[in-house]
Amino acid sequence: MHRIIIYSIVLVFEFFGLFGNVNLIAVILRNKILRSNFGYLMLCLACFHTVCLFFELINMVYGVLATFFSYRIFRSICFHTTFPVIVSHCMQTGTICILSLDLFLAIAIPFRYRSFHLPLYFGCMFSVPICYAFGISIAAKIYLDDSELQMCNPPSSMVPFVRQWWYEIMLTFSFLTVIFYSGALGLLSCKIHRKSTDIRLIERKALKTLKVLIVIFLFTRFISTGSATLVQHLKINPETILYIQNYNVIPAVAAYSQNAYVCFFRSEEYRRLLTEQVTMYFPCFKNAFPIKSTERSMSMKRATVVVKI
Repeated sequence: MHRIIIYSIVLVFEFFGLFGNVNLIAVILRNKILRSNFGYLMLCLACFHTVCLFFELINMVYGVLATFFSYRIFRSICFHTTFPVIVSHCMQTGTICILSLDLFLAIAIPFRYRSFHLPLYFGCMFSVPICYAFGISIAAKIYLDDSELQMCNPPSSMVPFVRQWWYEIMLTFSFLTVIFYSGALGLLSCKIHRKSTDIRLIERKALKTLKVLIVIFLFTRFISTGSATLVQHLKINPETILYIQNYNVIPAVAAYSQNAYVCFFRSEEYRRLLTEQVTMYFPCFKNAFPIKSTERSMSMKRATVVVKI
């Protein structure tokens, strides 16, 4: 019953999430105007989320087999199946933190920020998430056992103490995200109040989208990670812990699925470009999401300003 409830909800998020992320990846790759630091980070985030959503479908297959065909799921098989999800999940946790740090730097040291060498900058920024992703994966592999599982997902594929490390580091990234985002918001508010001229239009627009992405991420992250960490420390019934960890798949796939839709509703450029792209192969959407002529002209005008800057 629990598998059916969980996978029914997950399947809905899978459909909308894969559709949105694939379109977001395509629209960033096709349009140079979106290839700012924020755009590149959103591209990475959408790629990691697409990998997570794809492999969650594979995990659903295990659940269907276990529910209707008495298939037995073992941790060793589950881990080797979900290994790409573990890596991508760790990377997306780091990427959302990098998004908030990138915005903080863009506002705190704007002139120096614009002179950063991008390959070196992104290499340094992603070094910690990469160490986190592969460190956890290697530890999970070293201590892997062959216990039988009720469901196959990233948390259940790791032994309990490795899973606890995974959750605690994830919480650390979440707190850092709050700190960097709060700092960026505070600095931007002060500079706008003082009418500072060193804040570009692109940083202001990035904040408009980023604040929603981060709020959704943190809300889902603190629900899933916080509850899982709390029940581990409280040492309650192991079966209850298992149910909580399994149901945490729902807020996780919700976080994987929201990128394109937040960009669509919070950014005129993304809305215009995503609509134009989707209506190329789904003409019926043209009436569902019309682009107002004023919005089109304003969007093109602002896009030209961003390019010049």
